Amino acid sequence: MRHPEGCEEAEAAASQHENPTRTSKLPSVRVVLLVLGSLLAAALIIIYRLSVVWMSNRDVQILKEENEDLRTFFSELTPPECEAGWELHGGNCYYFSNYKSSWTESRDSCRGQGGDLVKIDSREEQMFLVGRLNNLIVDESDKFWIGLTKAEIYNWFWVDGSTLDERFD
Repeated sequence: MRHPEGCEEAEAAASQHENPTRTSKLPSVRVVLLVLGSLLAAALIIIYRLSVVWMSNRDVQILKEENEDLRTFFSELTPPECEAGWELHGGNCYYFSNYKSSWTESRDSCRGQGGDLVKIDSREEQMFLVGRLNNLIVDESDKFWIGLTKAEIYNWFWVDGSTLDERFD
């Protein structure tokens, strides 16, 4: 009868040797799954963040365009009243001075009257200004300043700090 017990002990010993092998495989599978899960989570977070940034940039541009449309719409509904000597166009008041001065002096004069040198925001505004100036320019020496300045060698900026949009060239 000892022989069967000896076999049982041998089997028990053999099964004890198998457990460490099995338990060592399980943690490595769990580690691999944990690493893959972490990489998947990181990838999803990155994709989400990139989509938020992309959507934000697109949304900002759409909001800017809608804001300009609304500003134009409301300015046409309730046009401002311009002071004597000023001209109303597209919801804005314009003053055309034939006084000869530097750009800085002209800007200071405009600011003293509660305005600033003109910033051209649309093709329509540009065409209005070109047409109006063609009527005001009598000889070659007549010049008019706009609110565009070259702050750096190749960069043009409007008086409000925005960059030149060359769509209206």
